[in-house]
Amino acid sequence: MDRLLSILVRVELRLGLSRRSQAHTGAVVMWSTVRTVPPMTLPTLMDLVRRSTDYLAGHGITNARRETEWIFAETLGLSRLDLYTRFDMPLEEADVARLRGLVQRRGRREPLAYVLGTQAFGDLMLAVGPGVLVPRPETEELVALALRHSPTATAIRVLDVGTGS
Repeated sequence: MDRLLSILVRVELRLGLSRRSQAHTGAVVMWSTVRTVPPMTLPTLMDLVRRSTDYLAGHGITNARRETEWIFAETLGLSRLDLYTRFDMPLEEADVARLRGLVQRRGRREPLAYVLGTQAFGDLMLAVGPGVLVPRPETEELVALALRHSPTATAIRVLDVGTGS
């Protein structure tokens, strides 16, 4: 009888059943299903993009969706288009943790360039951080204007004063 009960217990565990009550003789057994916890699933790319966008918007970031896309694309090595073509891609916990940290930094109003660690300037990609001023779009326009009005054969010398970096 003990062997039979041992087999029943193994079967019920495999089937997700549990013994509710059992008479001392082992003859009367009431079965019920056990609520099982679903297997842990990895979050999808688009789910995290949506949640991160909501988080940034809730923290007053005006272009929350676009900035979320830039953070995700840069961090995961994808294009912004890839974020939509791979919307159901599951993300590993390490990627989720890294993205969470970057989104939280941006939510604390840290400049996006500092969060990403880079800023485009013309044809260059500059490394930036808290000790470096982020290049302004107006500065890029000024450089483009100077290049348009300079002779192509002449080297241009520029003195950059008071930028702090």
